[in-house]
Amino acid sequence: TISYSQMNYILSENPNISINKAMKLSMVITKGYKKDLLYMYISFLGWIILTALTLGLLSVYTLPYIKLTSANAYLFMKGFAIKSNRLTLEDFQ
Repeated sequence: TISYSQMNYILSENPNISINKAMKLSMVITKGYKKDLLYMYISFLGWIILTALTLGLLSVYTLPYIKLTSANAYLFMKGFAIKSNRLTLEDFQ
């Protein structure tokens, strides 16, 4: 599941890419970062619990924080995959 976690970002940036290609790109992007992504997702668990305890009021702060952190992780991993020549910009077209 974590291997495919970046598909939404890939498809948002490049709507002309097929689902299968987005899956393959996501697998390449997350290679070597699966454990880090798991730790990142687990670190949000406390915020999610606090949001539930406040009946969703805290989501005004937590959801943008979680989404922005995930988006920045995607940008970092994509940039590293391109710099390390695992992917090229043409792969995203």
